[in-house]
Amino acid sequence: MADSFTPSGQGKDIFNTALKTVEDGDNDASRMVRRHFRLENRRTSICLHPEEWDMFDMVAKRLGYDVKALINEIDRTRGESSVPSAMRVFMLGYWRDLARMNAGRAAQASAATREGSSVMTASTPHAIKVAARSGSFTV
Repeated sequence: MADSFTPSGQGKDIFNTALKTVEDGDNDASRMVRRHFRLENRRTSICLHPEEWDMFDMVAKRLGYDVKALINEIDRTRGESSVPSAMRVFMLGYWRDLARMNAGRAAQASAATREGSSVMTASTPHAIKVAARSGSFTV
């Protein structure tokens, strides 16, 4: 018997939206988008789902990178994995670390509220490092 998971509150809305995205994606298996790049001294094409490209574009923008420059950096540090796979792992690491950072800020804000503090140190931005194999980027 499989374990059952039922999120609550806002988590339930996010969970259901994510499941709907998966369901919609399964309706059209040909939705992969191929983009062509010149990485270092070779030409290559990278094929990702539209949602992955959207997410990658967003991450590059948030980091202040041109998409091609970020792909080059990931390619340079990726080891044996394929470029698309390394890009996916990079994005997962980026959003995981950002979520951890935000969870820490939320915990600090909650503690400040419980203590009656009017100054919330959690609002102070902190740099985080996002790793792509052996490389890292500061956010």
